[in-house]
Amino acid sequence: MIETPNHLFIGEAKHESNFGANSDLVLVHQLVRQYVMARILVELRKCKKEVVPFVVGGSKNNHQVQFMICQGWMVEDNILRWNDIKALWP
Repeated sequence: MIETPNHLFIGEAKHESNFGANSDLVLVHQLVRQYVMARILVELRKCKKEVVPFVVGGSKNNHQVQFMICQGWMVEDNILRWNDIKALWP
């Protein structure tokens, strides 16, 4: 999580997995859970921050990402590649 005066960025590195719950996987549906918890935090703190979810190394074909986009909680521009992250540092 990264916090700025106006935004709360939540994200994760993704690898392809289906949307089914599998107790063998750690943190199933983590992106969705992080987003919901961040929205609750913003509401409880009564602050005007925008919650901005993102993924690195994922694709819009990932089930969790599709769900987030379908709900209007995430935009495709926030699906980043590792090269996008590398470009942030000289």
